[in-house]
Amino acid sequence: MIKKTTYSFLLFGAIVTLLFLMSCPQANDDLSSLPYWPWPPPAPTYGVADPEWAIDEYNKKYRIFPNALQDAILTYPWNSGTDNYFDQNAPVNYWNTQGHNHKYPDLFHFANGNKVRNIADWEARRKEIFNILQYYMHGRMPSIQANVLDINWVDTGNSCEVSLRHIPSGRTASFTITHTPPAGAVPGERNKIILFGIGNTAPTGRTDQWGMAAFRPEWAGNESNRSGLCASLYGFSTSAADTPSINMQYAWVMSIILTVIEDGGLGGYYDKNKVGIFGFSRYGKAAMCIGAFAEGWAGSRVGQTFIGSAGSGGPAVDRWINQMGYKSHTEDPLPVEGGGVNSFSDLKGITWFMRSLNDTPAAGSVNREVVRGWKADTPGIPAGALIYNEGDGSTKTPGPPNTWGRIQVLSQARNETRGWFSERFQLFQDLHASANLDIGSGGILCTMPFDAHFIAALIAPRIIYFEDGYNTMRNNPEGQWVNWLMIDEIYQMYAEELKDPSIIWRNAIKFYDIDHTQTAYQRIDEFELTNAIYSGTQPNVKFRTPPFPVDDPRYRWDFDRMDWGRPGHPTIAERVRRMRESPVPVKAMDWRGLLDNPEPLN
Repeated sequence: MIKKTTYSFLLFGAIVTLLFLMSCPQANDDLSSLPYWPWPPPAPTYGVADPEWAIDEYNKKYRIFPNALQDAILTYPWNSGTDNYFDQNAPVNYWNTQGHNHKYPDLFHFANGNKVRNIADWEARRKEIFNILQYYMHGRMPSIQANVLDINWVDTGNSCEVSLRHIPSGRTASFTITHTPPAGAVPGERNKIILFGIGNTAPTGRTDQWGMAAFRPEWAGNESNRSGLCASLYGFSTSAADTPSINMQYAWVMSIILTVIEDGGLGGYYDKNKVGIFGFSRYGKAAMCIGAFAEGWAGSRVGQTFIGSAGSGGPAVDRWINQMGYKSHTEDPLPVEGGGVNSFSDLKGITWFMRSLNDTPAAGSVNREVVRGWKADTPGIPAGALIYNEGDGSTKTPGPPNTWGRIQVLSQARNETRGWFSERFQLFQDLHASANLDIGSGGILCTMPFDAHFIAALIAPRIIYFEDGYNTMRNNPEGQWVNWLMIDEIYQMYAEELKDPSIIWRNAIKFYDIDHTQTAYQRIDEFELTNAIYSGTQPNVKFRTPPFPVDDPRYRWDFDRMDWGRPGHPTIAERVRRMRESPVPVKAMDWRGLLDNPEPLN
């Protein structure tokens, strides 16, 4: 029996349900049972004018989009298929001619300079960021709306065949999802968690508790040139500026899968708000984009996104290069409007002082944290701490970076596999090309008016888990950590406004004493974290123990360039400066994140 997604019925049902809910008091604002909203959702708003911010010369040059509309800004109904705002983004050449933009792009100001005040404003800003990233980096998300795409599915045992018809052209395509439901799953109850592993192989782990499924790349297309199922179905030219990147095509596939699950497909076993995605290395980049961009026809989104050892094009912030140190630590590697780092030889190897965590597994010493990463005579290093340099993970003294220790940057990644990004993204100028930060080539794309924290911000306030190894220097582990720290402002905003501190646990991070590999212990942690959050219990503090110290002197210039923060709070730069200049030693960071009022050390 073929089950067809009947959109007119869904729309009628949604209207009836909405009228019913509007007439009844709500039991609670449990985020675990909703895609991302408290209920009822606040009306979207577009912030308030911020005259002081708007007249700043740097902001006028680098942060206020010249074509931003005053009211609707750059937003539009998600996945509508038609809009009037998409091409209001300034052309890439505008940003290329502005010079070095080394400050970290602001999450909490709209493209026209308006200030985000609350969750309602943030949701409008989220749509705007989605638009910006589509236009400049990943191409346009293909519409799955009812007048564009007809979606049919049929379950046969634990296989679900999904059939697609592009209505304007009549072209068709199909793919089959094979899944393993958890023990005790009951058809139609829609209450189980399912984890998709992208890269052809279903993730291994607790099949007694979670459903498992492989997310096959061929459901989208070819990584090298964006051709394949999606492009053929919609009739895209693979070289057009707006043709979706392969990562956006993966998100399109997940949008279809979420729509099928919304409609009861895959046996009706799974909760549409507890669908997870995991990817490692290149597929970690894909998992991050899937978690950020995918959305079902009825509004469900990926509930938990696990990003494994992904580096540039994933969670690593391109502007953060200090993980290798810089000369004698007396110069800013990226002055705000200056050239900065000139060559890879300007960078020096660093020393990390590490100590074991209490939950070190029997399988090996993979659980560690960095105490300080500056120089060998740094005071206050605990007795017995290990001294690590970049590279192979061995205990050693400081030395020059090795080949793997070079930094993967976007200027290299966009040419490593061209289809990872859109064609328009190729147009951003690399003003640091001669620095050769990456293997063979590459500088910092400081011309782009965004960075990796914009993609991660789209996942908030759902579960995001940054996981990598301290010994994957090319993946820029510190750049991933600072991404976690910046988007934590969003999670903290939700926690404060909704008076629910448990929300911050949805932004998790954990680095292991491993190289570019996976361990069984990582999967155990994924289950432990997610099950705790969905069951309403307190996760282990290891998931929010910052892997690097925020007050490390090498980072001071980077934090000085984070001159923004969540509504009602000082900027990140100001808070870190207060910690750094405190007359008494303070607990700069703990599981609560970047503290507004750091406590004295005991």
